[in-house]
Amino acid sequence: MNRPTFATLCQMLTDLGVQAKPGPRSATAFEHARSGTLLFLRSHVPEEIVDQANLVGIRRLLDERGVVDRERFDELLRERTLAS
Repeated sequence: MNRPTFATLCQMLTDLGVQAKPGPRSATAFEHARSGTLLFLRSHVPEEIVDQANLVGIRRLLDERGVVDRERFDELLRERTLAS
């Protein structure tokens, strides 16, 4: 799995219909309303690399909720990471 920046991950999630919202304290909430998916990440600066454990958890949750399957998640992440 690639090591995307927070900005790259946010753009990919937005493209999948996941909306970023201010979260509690020092977190960012991400919501995919159609599937009822809500996830939280600690706030990052845009250039900061997202931790692999967070990526694995996001990938699993989005797959389980029918937003995007794991393989496609990896492909999208790879495409965006290479383009940035």
